[in-house]
Amino acid sequence: MQCFSFVAITAILLAQAVHAAPASPETSALVASFPVSQLHANDAQANTTLPHGGLHVDAAQQTFPAFLLLCEATSCASCEELSLQALSTNLGVCFAADITVESVAIIQASNEGLPFVVSAAVTGCSSLLEIPTVNECFNIDDPTQLIDAFVITP
Repeated sequence: MQCFSFVAITAILLAQAVHAAPASPETSALVASFPVSQLHANDAQANTTLPHGGLHVDAAQQTFPAFLLLCEATSCASCEELSLQALSTNLGVCFAADITVESVAIIQASNEGLPFVVSAAVTGCSSLLEIPTVNECFNIDDPTQLIDAFVITP
């Protein structure tokens, strides 16, 4: 009986970890103020997601709260919001999105950057587009790839 309860609780926690919710009006207003850039498949990236505007010394201390926005429209409009704190325990797992992604952003109140990489991806995560900074909106600049997944890597 205890084994079943542990499995059931684990399944519930994992199901909640990948739950996407529509972005709130407050989130939508905040993201509308972000600069908008193009996310290119061939851009070289560091192995961390940097703060917008440069690196800060105490980045690891202020990682959360941070949220991934997956958006159905360019310029980060019509987005779903996911907690990166919940998802960061599943490094390397390819998650399917409920939508076709046209733009992405990471919201982080501290603007300190993340100690891991967040990437938009094609189905199955065989091709990745790393999101290079927080608090900036990125339009997907590759019409040949259908972006409908994401992954977090160390």
